[in-house]
Amino acid sequence: MPCNSPMHSSYVRPVVSLIIPVYNVERYLIECLESARRQSLDDIEVICINDGSTDGSGEILRRGSGEDERIRVIEKPNGGLSSARNRGMDAACGEFVMFLDSDDRLLPDACERVVRRFRETQADIVTFGAECFPQEGSERLVECLSPRDVVYRPFAEDLLFKEHSRPYVWRSAFKRDFLERHRLRFNEDLAFGEDQAFYFEAYPQADAVALMSDKLYAYRVERTGSLMDEVSLDAADRVEKHIAIAEKILSTWGENGWFERFGWQTLGWTLEFVILDLVSLREGDRLCLARRFGSAVEEALSRGGKTFDEMVDGIGLGPAARRMLRWVVAPDCVESPSRFALARFYLERRGLTSCLRRAASMIKRGR
Repeated sequence: MPCNSPMHSSYVRPVVSLIIPVYNVERYLIECLESARRQSLDDIEVICINDGSTDGSGEILRRGSGEDERIRVIEKPNGGLSSARNRGMDAACGEFVMFLDSDDRLLPDACERVVRRFRETQADIVTFGAECFPQEGSERLVECLSPRDVVYRPFAEDLLFKEHSRPYVWRSAFKRDFLERHRLRFNEDLAFGEDQAFYFEAYPQADAVALMSDKLYAYRVERTGSLMDEVSLDAADRVEKHIAIAEKILSTWGENGWFERFGWQTLGWTLEFVILDLVSLREGDRLCLARRFGSAVEEALSRGGKTFDEMVDGIGLGPAARRMLRWVVAPDCVESPSRFALARFYLERRGLTSCLRRAASMIKRGR
């Protein structure tokens, strides 16, 4: 039932709406729900979206809602993570919205500390730290989940590229009126990377974003059969999935004029995100997907009212990045980048230390 329903006229709205998408996680769900029920902040609602589960998850949810009136269960046909989250956002009534994946858990005072950070900073978004369990996370993952204490007011691209502020939306909380005012929802066409696309749309629209170093979320590393597990095992279509994410981000930034307003780091990031795996494909696939990616780049840049060459000249990318950009928009006319060109590109973008760390990580993973 939406919050603006007449039946909610006398309803005292909770401080936090905690949204839990659920699909076939009976093994972990009780632990997850208990972490929500045991929050030190009592004034919460727990919105569980049963996304067509075929195991015992639905029965666990029904028992949980019978034991705790704060738990609301919404049944829907299977539509994927983004669809389930969106359904929960539509139903949310709290002042703030948080997300919890159904195989993870919140620390006991997570909601209380997040609300305190909102009150202190008057931010639209609060992004916090997380810890890994039951296994240790990789060095890169642990670093990613460890933001510093800082407030961005107003938005700057450094929030996306120089802070540990993404890509997992479950480590962020949002003012619900901010989400509604900007009509922010997850893209249901993305089978992977929906959190990245969401952050690239949400952060630029926030008047203030507060990061906090407190580790308030426990992230499971990593159950067999999870979405991340499937993606890591099925690398064949990784390039196409990455291009789909890049297309969404480029479209959003182009439509809103954010390249001109905020800068061009986002364009450089999409090149990094796609280019290494793209040039590694066999020629037919490489050219086909390069044309697709190049069309998205051209369309995003053309919204500035200038020719593509004029836009490229004014972007401020380094020579190696410009070389990559020209290849993706004309892959049939420009020779595919060599390994040396790729190395120059990543050195230009990330610096020597970061490149050496990435190379060591890839060797360790056997890539």
